[in-house]
Amino acid sequence: MSGLNRHNLQLLDGFAHVQQSISEVILPTTPGERVLREEFGTLLASVLMQPQTRKRQMLLAFLVALAIELYEPRFAVRRIQPIETIEDKRAGNVGLRISGDYLPRGHLGDGSVASSHEFSL
Repeated sequence: MSGLNRHNLQLLDGFAHVQQSISEVILPTTPGERVLREEFGTLLASVLMQPQTRKRQMLLAFLVALAIELYEPRFAVRRIQPIETIEDKRAGNVGLRISGDYLPRGHLGDGSVASSHEFSL
């Protein structure tokens, strides 16, 4: 399955399209934003606007994993880790490292793994 790069309108294929789908479509969208798909999206904004504790980091990881499971069948999450540096904590920034398997035909119900990937948000 391929699509367009949201920045330059060039063809985007393979895992790059999946990564764009996750980081630029699914996760930034809040429920109710999309017409005729009111349930689409995540509640990340409400969690990100609160002080970051270990419990909230776990909730954040859960919400990300749930959104990917529900809306991106071409990626199977294996692990989500918070990325923390002293500078990030002082600035109130939150980062995540997501590891998982790319399933190129997952949208067709085929669970065959093509490759494993890791990316950061």
